[in-house]
Amino acid sequence: MPDATTIATVTHSTYEVLKDFQPFGAALIALGAATLAYKSAMAKVEHDREVRASDRLESRLVLLLQLSAAAQRLKDEVDLVAAVDNPTLGTILLAIPDQIPEFEQASARLAMVPIVAINQMEEIRSALLRSFRVTKVIPGFGTLPFIDQIKGNDAAQQPIRNELLENCKYMSICSERLINELKPLIEKLRATNR
Repeated sequence: MPDATTIATVTHSTYEVLKDFQPFGAALIALGAATLAYKSAMAKVEHDREVRASDRLESRLVLLLQLSAAAQRLKDEVDLVAAVDNPTLGTILLAIPDQIPEFEQASARLAMVPIVAINQMEEIRSALLRSFRVTKVIPGFGTLPFIDQIKGNDAAQQPIRNELLENCKYMSICSERLINELKPLIEKLRATNR
């Protein structure tokens, strides 16, 4: 049977061994806690990255949908005028918008718009500018008597009407191209965003 001295010696030597490993054990616990904190922080960073990427995709999708809708509206308006047999100058002018706000918004965020869409937007803007230049040669354009003047189909207005109709047809073609360029990208973004 072990005596008290033997028990005291075993207990004392066990204590001496454990006492030397106490800093090591504390370091292991601290390392484990630091690893957990790091993994937690990295999971948060990764989650935030995914949320930002999803927000960018959603923002791009919304912008492209707005562009497509604006192009469709413009196409519908100018196609209606082109479909009318011998439209009046006033009818043509009413179909041509002063500006297209969605194009302005897209211009502010060009990185989100494909280059082919930018090209079509610029072609439409160019046709709008040509239309405005043509209207500046109309005597009295923008005044109240002018409104009464454009109701008829005066022969003097024929060259102006023809040029504006050509611009309308060109805007229709460019709008259709823009819609067709955006459609596959919109579908891809919709599939990605689900």
